Amino acid sequence: MEFYYVQNCKIIVREVKMDIKRKFIVSEFVEGLFFLILSAIVGFLVHVILPAATLAELAEIRRSDVVGASGTLFSLVTAFVLMHVWNDYSNCSRAIAEEAEALLSLWNYTDFLNSPQISAVMQTSLVEYIKSIITTELSALAAKRPIEFSSATFVNILKVLDRIAFDDQRDPVAFKALIEAFQMLNHARTDRITIATSGIPWFLRIFYLTTAFVLWLYYLIQGFNSTLLYYIILITITIIIILAYLLITDLDNPFAGLLQVPLDNYYKCMDFISGVEHEKTVPTISQELHRKN
Repeated sequence: MEFYYVQNCKIIVREVKMDIKRKFIVSEFVEGLFFLILSAIVGFLVHVILPAATLAELAEIRRSDVVGASGTLFSLVTAFVLMHVWNDYSNCSRAIAEEAEALLSLWNYTDFLNSPQISAVMQTSLVEYIKSIITTELSALAAKRPIEFSSATFVNILKVLDRIAFDDQRDPVAFKALIEAFQMLNHARTDRITIATSGIPWFLRIFYLTTAFVLWLYYLIQGFNSTLLYYIILITITIIIILAYLLITDLDNPFAGLLQVPLDNYYKCMDFISGVEHEKTVPTISQELHRKN
């Protein structure tokens, strides 16, 4: 029964993830194609509207240091923004790995309590928590919608810990480890949600788009004796700007687009928790004597 439950959950997650990825790929392709066509049309209009004498004067821009300076500024800003979004992307992947590790620790440490009842409730709570992440929270984070830090499934894990009663000498030690694992889960969950919903600061995004527009504008208005050469350079610069923007946009949203963070840790964690049953162990004679003493 657990096998089919996990398999159905995986199918749902795969469908949700593919739907999100499909929407963002189509959106990014349409945006890139739109700006590429717009750039070609504007470049054509510039050569049609402006007289030849004006185009010859604009050739001075190419011989000045303005284009080189704007290109250098765009490269520096792009590198800075890429480093910023890549760090967030890497930190989000790390938070997912730590979250899965904390969930496994909660499940493994529960076994030391030697209570089939607590293990059964904990197993259900952990699997439901993972399922809620990859079926409900994934789409919300992909859309940059804020979600609750203390969701219902997250609070259910805390309620299971609150139900634990000590009836063995090793229970306090196991309970301390469970609390530490829950704190690790809380920290990793907070990091994942914060990183996924924050994104690039608006002023940094505006600064990047401004430098990209200025660079594109300089290549748009500078004159060339060869119209073909003009179009080749203008379209090349436009493609570079579009690709850089799409890469930054993808990395800025770890749960959408082409470069989604891998969710294998959640799958493996759910497989392990749902596939392992804790059994009540019978204490040995030495353990009984030690307990009585």
